[in-house]
Amino acid sequence: MMNLLHKSAWITNWYAVNGFQFGQPEGTGEEWRAIVNALLADEEPPRFRRVSAKRTIVGVEFQSPRNAIDEHDHSYVSNEDLPEWLAKADALLKEDGK
Repeated sequence: MMNLLHKSAWITNWYAVNGFQFGQPEGTGEEWRAIVNALLADEEPPRFRRVSAKRTIVGVEFQSPRNAIDEHDHSYVSNEDLPEWLAKADALLKEDGK
């Protein structure tokens, strides 16, 4: 199952990737928009304090540089699932005007 981007129910303009017990990648709509746009353009995404995304040979690794317990505290979206993940993240951000 993919760890999808979701909107915070408590904080305005805040999004996170679900499926994390600790070190959840999270950030503003503008940060996520920059990451999604870079991935859609097949470019290396920018890195932010609480969210980073890095392309790997198997897909995209999401991590929170600030919140992660260690370098293993991350989540992958496989290359196979990436188009669906990006479409859903893009739609969510557009729905909120980001």
